[in-house]
Amino acid sequence: MEQLLASSMNVENVCQLFKFANTFNCERLKEICLLFVEENKAEVISTPGFEALDKDEMLKVIRVNINQKKGGKNAALAKMLIGL
Repeated sequence: MEQLLASSMNVENVCQLFKFANTFNCERLKEICLLFVEENKAEVISTPGFEALDKDEMLKVIRVNINQKKGGKNAALAKMLIGL
């Protein structure tokens, strides 16, 4: 199920998928969402889905971008995770 959701991920639905993954403890999907946000930050934070996140979820999404500057993960890892 996580793989199917991840394969349909886009800028408009990534926050909803992250919220779902967070609620149902789908760790792989959550990681893929955060990696996707890393690569598409500017677009993601301007979506209604981002505004619908609760405070803790927003912090997780924002922090992933701080970690990216410190040598965080990349899109290649996200693609690998989707294939698992």
